[in-house]
Amino acid sequence: MPSKPTRRTRGVHDPLASLEYGAVPDWLPARVLERATQLDAGLVVYGADGAACAANAAACTMLGLSWDEVAGHTSLASSWVVVDADGRPMSPSRHPARLSSISGQPVQGFYCGVRRDDVVEPVLWLRVAVEPFPQGAPGECLGVAATLTDATAEAAGPTAEHSLLHRYQQVAGSTAVPPAVLFHHSPLGIVMLDHRGSIVTINETYAELLGRTVDDLVGVPLARYIVTLNDADRGLVADLADGRVESGQVDLTHASANSRWIRLRCYVHVDRRGAEPARTIIHAWDLTEQEHAIKQLTEVAASESTFRESLMGSAVPTALLDINGVVTEANAALESHLATPRDRLIGAPLDSFMSLSVVRSFHTEWDGFIDGRQSILRVRGEWLDGTGRHMWSDVSASLIRDGVLTSHVVLQVIDVSAEQRAMDQLAYRSSHDTLTGLPNRAEAIAALHSAGDRSATQRTCAAVFYIDVDNFKQINDGLSHEAGDQVLVEVGQRLRGALRPSDVVGRLGGDEFVVVLDDIDDPEDVVPIARALLVAVAQTVTVGGVRLLPTVSIGVAVGRGRVDSMALLREADDALRQAKSHGRNRWELYTPAMSRTAMDRLGIEAQIRDALQERRIEAHYQPVVDLATGRVVSYEALARIRQVSGSVAPNAEFIPVAEQSGLIVPIGREVILQAIEAASQMGPEIRMAVNASGPQLNDPAFADDVIGALYSHGLDARRLIIEVTETTILHLAHWAHSAIDRLVSLGVGLHVDDFGTGFSSISHLRDLPVTGMKLDRSFTSELASRASGSFRLAEGLASLANSLRLMTIAEGVETPLQRRLLQEAGWQCGQGWLFGRAEPTVY
Repeated sequence: MPSKPTRRTRGVHDPLASLEYGAVPDWLPARVLERATQLDAGLVVYGADGAACAANAAACTMLGLSWDEVAGHTSLASSWVVVDADGRPMSPSRHPARLSSISGQPVQGFYCGVRRDDVVEPVLWLRVAVEPFPQGAPGECLGVAATLTDATAEAAGPTAEHSLLHRYQQVAGSTAVPPAVLFHHSPLGIVMLDHRGSIVTINETYAELLGRTVDDLVGVPLARYIVTLNDADRGLVADLADGRVESGQVDLTHASANSRWIRLRCYVHVDRRGAEPARTIIHAWDLTEQEHAIKQLTEVAASESTFRESLMGSAVPTALLDINGVVTEANAALESHLATPRDRLIGAPLDSFMSLSVVRSFHTEWDGFIDGRQSILRVRGEWLDGTGRHMWSDVSASLIRDGVLTSHVVLQVIDVSAEQRAMDQLAYRSSHDTLTGLPNRAEAIAALHSAGDRSATQRTCAAVFYIDVDNFKQINDGLSHEAGDQVLVEVGQRLRGALRPSDVVGRLGGDEFVVVLDDIDDPEDVVPIARALLVAVAQTVTVGGVRLLPTVSIGVAVGRGRVDSMALLREADDALRQAKSHGRNRWELYTPAMSRTAMDRLGIEAQIRDALQERRIEAHYQPVVDLATGRVVSYEALARIRQVSGSVAPNAEFIPVAEQSGLIVPIGREVILQAIEAASQMGPEIRMAVNASGPQLNDPAFADDVIGALYSHGLDARRLIIEVTETTILHLAHWAHSAIDRLVSLGVGLHVDDFGTGFSSISHLRDLPVTGMKLDRSFTSELASRASGSFRLAEGLASLANSLRLMTIAEGVETPLQRRLLQEAGWQCGQGWLFGRAEPTVY
C-alpha cells in the first residue's frame, strides 16, 4: 500500500476526505470530490504549474504508485511513461491535462497507455476525462482534475493495431521481402506526401479506403479528403510541421468517394534527411471494426451491475422501487435531493416524502401503472425533504418487467421548485396589483361573480363597497406620484386590516378600491363595516416628511339571492358618486333614485356630445357696468347649449355634467373662440371676459389656443379677461401656472370669480398675477343696509382689493339699493339683471 501523508482536515463529515493524499486546493468544487466517492475511478488534481497536488487512493492503487511517486510530477510519475496507441511516448503538447488547461475546455474519452520507463509494452490502458477550472481571464487556469478509468479491456483494438504496425515494421526491416510487395500488398494504408502535402505515391489499401484509384490520388493534396482533425492531435500536427518532433500518431477522419466518413489511426513520420525537401510518410489502419467491437462489448456489458452503476452514478435523483412503492435502491443524487441518508431511504415507502396532494395523485395512478394500463407515470407536486423543507418535484416512473410481470419500478425525481416559483409568481402578478399587492381588477371582478353565485345558492346577501381616495390628485400634484403611491399602499393595508381574512379587498385602478362580501345576512350589516372602513383609513400618515390625513368616500350596494354582479358594482359606483357630492369622507347606501340620477346624467352627457358635434354651443354675453356712470365697460361670455327644439338648455343641468365628464374643455374652447371673435367687432374700449375651468387651464394646449385666436382675429390681448374660481386655483397643475403667466405677460387680465365662497387664501391674490376680483352673488343678495354684516364684509373686501390695485366687480346686482350700497362700499363695477341678462348678440 502507498504511504499516506497527512491530509488537510475540513470536518467530520468531510466530502473532501475522498482525496486522501496531498493538499486539497481551495478552487476544487465539492462536486468533483463527491464524484470520486461515487465512481470507482482514480482522481488526480494538477495545479496551474501542471504538477500533481492531490490524488485519491483509487488512483494510486490503480497505478500501483505511492503518493510520493505521483506528487509534483506533470505526468503520473518520474519512472512512468504515457504513450499513444503505437507505444510511442506522448508529446507534451498532446497531454490531456495540458490541452484542457490551455483551451479552458474539458477533455472527454481520451485513451492512453502507461508503461514503466524500462518496459516496452504498456501494462495499463486508461480512459481519461479532464475538467479545467478557469480563473476568469482568458488563458488563465487554476488547475485541472483528471478522472482515470481502467480501460485495459477496452483497448484490445488499439493493442491489436499496435501489434499489426509492429509486425509490419519488423517485416519491412527484413531484406528478404521486396519493398514494392510490402508497399502494394500491406494491410496498412501507406501514403507519401511531398513538402506541400500532395500525394507522391499511395498504396492500393489506402486508395480503397478512400474509394478511389491510385491514379486518381497521385498529385492531389491529402488535406482535400480530410474532414476533421481531432482537437487533441492538432498540437502534434503543429509539432510535426515545425520540426519539433519527427513522428507521432494522430486520428484522421476522411471523406470517401461514396460520402462515407472513414476514421483512420495514422502513424506519421517526417523525413527531413539530406538536402531534399521534407517528405511525410503515413501508415494508417481503419478503426471501423475496432469501434464496432467496442460497441458490441459495451452492449454485452449492459448487465444488472452496469445498470446499478449507472443508477448510482446518475446526476438525476433516481430510485428503484418494488411494486408496493418501497425504495429498494437510491443514488447519491436522491440522498442529496431529499436530504436523507441512503440507509433511511432504503425500505421506506416513497410516499412518506410526499405532500398529501401528491400522495393522492400518486396512488390514484399507481395501480393502473403497475398493472401495465399506462406505460409511464408522471406526477408533479410538493415534497418534503428530511429537514422539513418544502419543494416542488416532477416525478416520472417506468416499469422493469421480468417476463410479463412487473418486478421493479425506476423512478426519477426532478427538482422544479425554481420553475414552480416562477409560475406561481407569474400567476400572482396576473391576478394582483403590483403596487399594493391586493387582487387586481380582474381578480376582484372574479371574486364579485363568485359572491353573486354563492348568494344565489345560500340565499344570503352579497355586498360591494366601491371606495375612492378623497382629493388624491392634490397629493400627486402637491407632493409627488411616489408619495401618492405610498398613500395608496397605506390605504390598501388599512382596508385589508379592517376586514376579515375571507373578505376580498381589491384595487380597481388609480385611487379606486373595491371590497366584496358574500355572507351578509341582513343589508343593515353593512353599516358598521362601512363606518369601520372610514375610521381605519382616517389616521395620519407621514409621507415625504409631510403629515397627511387620508380619507375615503364609499358607495355601498347590497343584493340578495341571484344578483347581477356587474350591475351591483354599477350601483355601488352610483352610491360612491353620491357620497362624494355630499362632501366626501362618508359612505352612502345605494337607492334606486341614484340610478335615475345616473341615467339622467348619462342622457345629458349624450346631449352635450351631440351639441358639440352639431355646433350648437353658443356664447351669450352679459354686460358689466361702471356703478358710478352706468357705462358698459365689458361683457362676460357665458356658455349655452341650443337644443334641437330651438330653446336654450338651463346651465344648472349641463355645466355640472360637463365638468364631471371632461366635456367642459371642448365647450370652453368653443366659447372662448366665439367671445374673441365677438370682441373683435366691438368698440376698442370694451373688454371681454370668459370663464376657464380647471380642466381647461390644465390642458397644455390652452394658452396656445387663446393666443392663436387673439392673433387670428386681431384682438388686443389687453381686451381679454380670463375668470377662474377660487376652487379652480387650488387644483391647478404647475404647467397651468406657467400658461397663466404667459397670457398675463401679453396683457390678458386674470380675475378671481365667486370670491369668498371657495377655500383659497388671500396669499393667492399676492402670488398669482391677479388683476381683478368678483364678489360672489351670495354676498350681494344679503345687502340690505349699511348696518348689515354683509355690507361691512363687502366693504372690507373692496378695501383689500383696492389696496392691491385690483379691479372690483360685484355679481348678482338686481336692485338699485344693492347698486348704491355696493358703490358706497367701494366696489367699482357691477353685473346682474339690473343691467341686463345674457344675450346671444351685443352689437
